[in-house]
Amino acid sequence: MSKDLYYHIRTISKLTKAWNQVYQNGIRSPSVETQKAVKEFRVDADRRLKKIQRQLYQKKFKFNPAKGVPVSISGKDARPIVVADIKDRIVQRSILDVIQAQNSVSGYVNVPTSFGGLEGKSVRDAIEYVCRATKTGFRYYVTSDIKKFFTRIPRLKVIAILTKLLPDQSLDYILDEASETELKNLSLLGARAELFPSYELGVAQGCCLSPLFGNILLHDFDKELNSKPDEYICLRYIDDFIILGRNVQTVSKAFKSCRKILKKLDMDAYLPSDGSGKANEGLVSNGLEYLGCFMNESFVHPSRKKRNELKNKIKILLSERGQKLKMANSDSWCRDYSLIKTLQEVNNILMGWGNQYSFCNSIDLFKGIDNEIDKLIKKYFKVYSIVRNKMSDKNDNEGLRRLLGVHLLIESNYNPILPI
Repeated sequence: MSKDLYYHIRTISKLTKAWNQVYQNGIRSPSVETQKAVKEFRVDADRRLKKIQRQLYQKKFKFNPAKGVPVSISGKDARPIVVADIKDRIVQRSILDVIQAQNSVSGYVNVPTSFGGLEGKSVRDAIEYVCRATKTGFRYYVTSDIKKFFTRIPRLKVIAILTKLLPDQSLDYILDEASETELKNLSLLGARAELFPSYELGVAQGCCLSPLFGNILLHDFDKELNSKPDEYICLRYIDDFIILGRNVQTVSKAFKSCRKILKKLDMDAYLPSDGSGKANEGLVSNGLEYLGCFMNESFVHPSRKKRNELKNKIKILLSERGQKLKMANSDSWCRDYSLIKTLQEVNNILMGWGNQYSFCNSIDLFKGIDNEIDKLIKKYFKVYSIVRNKMSDKNDNEGLRRLLGVHLLIESNYNPILPI
């Protein structure tokens, strides 16, 4: 007898794969709380995964209420991020992996003009598609975002569509619970509680299932807005989209059609004229910004905003660590402030950002950013040298080791059998 979908989400192999993905995402998270949570789970991961498997097998697994975090962005509405427990994220990821492996589902959402939240697709693929289109006469554009997209997704409607796509109904009960948003800190959010999804309307930003729900909902959007590929095309990355056409009139007409389709879903898109800064239009030759990139027919660069975000992130990190160094002494010290740890974090940020934009033809631009980062590192080294020299003058060899970030044997977690 063939196994149903519910059987597959609870196998140790699937749960382990899901946990590995949750760990990789969590350890790279800017949230210290998330990093701490995945590190704690890792200490006893095998036992915890077997417990999750047992609860799923007995159909006793329960999702805990999540934490709502309104992330404030300067000049913009706060983003309603939902932070779930690690065990819940593992089960959600396992469900997603099993669902995406179904040909009926992947065939429904994996259309050529959609790129976000799909296996094997990335920002690079979307930008490459834009570049190809501009070289074949699509010279005009409009870019926009769908307003409050995740909180406007009709969750139960999407589940109904998804259920019809799946080969059996074994996931029905857990899919509803896995995608529902229940907040443990709802009363503490005050007026900002309205930003978060309700039971029927909206899915959680931060839940791995949410991009899938968005792609399912916008299946007809993608299909209708690419029904005349000789005149215009619409490329979408979750809720960010760009319409490219051969003339202004065509692009304008397509954008109106786009808004009509969204209106049927009780949604709307930002207008280039509304002052939000989330929508733009014009000639490709004058440059356009999409998915963190600025481009025209000749070049693709990381946008100015993304470049400044990188430099500010490094600047703040080195400045904070420099201040910590000034307060360091031999008796009170945290390895996270050491030279090795600090440079490792800077290195990881730069590697991640550089690899993210490796498809850009921006070598000279990258050299310029490297020069600015070099100045920030040199400034940090000056602070480090001052602190190091003070410790050297005191012959504080232990302090020097801590400052450098090299482990002291005397600070190992000793648990001797006999008294020392």
